[in-house]
This record gives sequence, C-alpha cells and structure tokens, in this order.
Amino acid sequence: MAALWSQLLLSVDSLTNPELKRLLTTILGDPAIGAAFREAPAARQLHHAWLGGLLEHVVSLLTTGRSRRGPLPSARSRLLLAGVVLHDIGKIRELSWEIGFDYTIEGTLLGHIQMGIDMVEKAIAACPTSLATCARWSCT
Repeated sequence: MAALWSQLLLSVDSLTNPELKRLLTTILGDPAIGAAFREAPAARQLHHAWLGGLLEHVVSLLTTGRSRRGPLPSARSRLLLAGVVLHDIGKIRELSWEIGFDYTIEGTLLGHIQMGIDMVEKAIAACPTSLATCARWSCT
C-alpha cells in the first residue's frame, strides 16, 4: 500500500495548478481521510472489493489516464487527474469495512457521489480564498 500511496501523492504533486494541488493535498493530507483512503475497499462486492482496493483503483485509473490522455490541453489534463483522484472519495464514508464490507447508513441514504461532493465543498470552504476560484472549474 505504501508504494501505491506514494504513487498517488507523486501524481498530485505533479499538478502545476496551485489551487487544484492545494485542494487535493488538503483532502488527502487530512489524517482521517488519508488513512481511510489507504484502507477502504473500492466497492462492497464488485471491483477492487478488498482492503486497499480504493487506493489501487484510483492509482490504476491515474495510470490509464496518463497513457490515454493524448492531446488533451494541459488544463483538461489537470482536471482529469483531479477528477480521477476525487471521483470515489465518498466511498470512505459510504462503505464500512471493519467487519466485512457493507454500506453505512449515511452511505445507503446519500451514496458516495453526494458524500464526495460534500467532502470537496468542505475542503474548498476551509481553504484560503484563492482556492474558491477553483470551484468555478476554470482552473488553468
């Protein structure tokens, strides 16, 4: 897991847009979020349904994204990278994995997409005002 986590952090560190980089480092740098991200499964039963599966899934998508992004303009490449990192972030709250894999009550009611949006919005609100400009998704 340590190698995958390092690979993820290197991908985030490669971002040249300071607001996107700050957003991702703020979220992944939170001790509780980082620990859960390294441990969580990506799903209850289907793909990457094992401890550490979420991290493995995201790093796998980052590798695929790098190899397939081709002629995307750099701003879109940065948004693609951020989207890959954040697309399943809500799974750390949607799923429980202490005794088997199951959905939390909140996960059942809201789902990982809404929960992830909430996590990102809270991270943006907690950061300096320059990060709020990134919320318009006009990052360059």
